[in-house]
Amino acid sequence: QRRLLNALRRDYPVVAICEDAKGVPDEITIAADINLEGGRLDYPFLVLMLEAIYGPGGRLPLDRWTNSYDVHYLTIDDVVLAFRPGRSAAEVVAILASLTERNRIAARDGDSDEDESDGSSSGSKTSKQKPGNASHDTSASGQDSSSGGWKRDKPSGAEVIQPEPFGEDGSPPSLAIETLPGYGKAKTWALDLKADLDDYRASILPWSDMSTKLLLSGPPGTGKTTFARALCNSLQVPLVVSSVSTWLQGAHLSDVLNRMARTFAEARAVAPAILFIDEIDGIGKRQPAEREYADYWNGVVNKALELLDGAVKGEGLIVVGATNRPEQIDEALKRSGRLETHIEIPRPDTATLAEIFRHHLGEDLKVLAAEGQVPTKEKPEIPKASPDADGSLSQQTALNGGSQ
Repeated sequence: QRRLLNALRRDYPVVAICEDAKGVPDEITIAADINLEGGRLDYPFLVLMLEAIYGPGGRLPLDRWTNSYDVHYLTIDDVVLAFRPGRSAAEVVAILASLTERNRIAARDGDSDEDESDGSSSGSKTSKQKPGNASHDTSASGQDSSSGGWKRDKPSGAEVIQPEPFGEDGSPPSLAIETLPGYGKAKTWALDLKADLDDYRASILPWSDMSTKLLLSGPPGTGKTTFARALCNSLQVPLVVSSVSTWLQGAHLSDVLNRMARTFAEARAVAPAILFIDEIDGIGKRQPAEREYADYWNGVVNKALELLDGAVKGEGLIVVGATNRPEQIDEALKRSGRLETHIEIPRPDTATLAEIFRHHLGEDLKVLAAEGQVPTKEKPEIPKASPDADGSLSQQTALNGGSQ
């Protein structure tokens, strides 16, 4: 509700999407201007999408897709992952085909994050309860009754943001690393990464030689999230935004670990991309075995280490973790090959603050400065200091001159 109110105060249009109407909060249902209930994805929908983006010939690769009758296994999230600027229609259809096959196999094998409600599973499933939380009944969650009983892969809760394009004259977007003041070493790291990414795309530099893992720390309000958005625009790659608090919304340890894994999988699906993990200190540190809930938190830390190691071995994923409390992060997360580059963004000094205002206000700064000036004819005269009999300035004269 807080995020919705913040968006509405800024006159942002809000579109809320959910696969199951039961999962929509009452506040949205009551206050929404329009409530639409759509059907499942189908072949005509993909035809319209391809023709709208690529023209009448865009559907040709779809006609050659032999298993296109299985498109009902796709979700809106799959479509977002497939359709990206710069991809050809054939590449989009190939990705859709792979996602469809993956979802179809998952549905056939009964893969799901949820426990079986009737307990009829032949194998035992380990699922540690989240500390401080009561057990939740999740038997109906994620079930699509209209699809024959199969369960879709649920999204991780991450948000995918596409970069703003450069101008026709090559000028960067208004929010870009090149024009953003006040970031010091973080800006230098980002510009170096942009140059390396250009070399990587030109097959000059291998991905393993690039610095693609960053831990960004600083007090609240110093612009860590803004830095990620600017980096997205400068590199012209998608930004996948998540947070540890989003991961920890799972009721059991298995839910949390699956959310973490899906976030990295969703980011790899749109690679090259930036994965921005906010509040990364929430992962915590590994605990001694005798501590309460040690198995839970050690499992979360170990999963994070595994995923970061996997990101290092692959190509195309830039990982930026943000925190207000770097001392609360497990040292293993900051070792070489993981979040090895640590840059702190300090609070801006007076000169930097002036640059930040100048950047964001733009032409409005001149207007504000003009409105704040006192006309010359109305400026009070500054009394000239006259020496007293002993040759020193009087107290009143000195105070006048000093305050002026």
